[in-house]
Amino acid sequence: MAKKRVHEIAKEKGITSKEVLVILQAAGIEAKAAASSVDVDEAARAFAPKPKAAAKPKAEPKAKAEPKAEATP
Repeated sequence: MAKKRVHEIAKEKGITSKEVLVILQAAGIEAKAAASSVDVDEAARAFAPKPKAAAKPKAEPKAKAEPKAEATP
């Protein structure tokens, strides 16, 4: 298992170490400081886009009424 420090991940992503810590902790990865080491694969999963749950089909938008033509004098 390869490991990286939180501050290294932050530098690669272009965000702060605090933001990385929040994302990692939300994914259930225990990291407390910028110097904490985390598994590279776990960190990648934490930053992976989350698949959306079965999306409910949206109702068709109502057709907009066409603007009335102005009468010319």
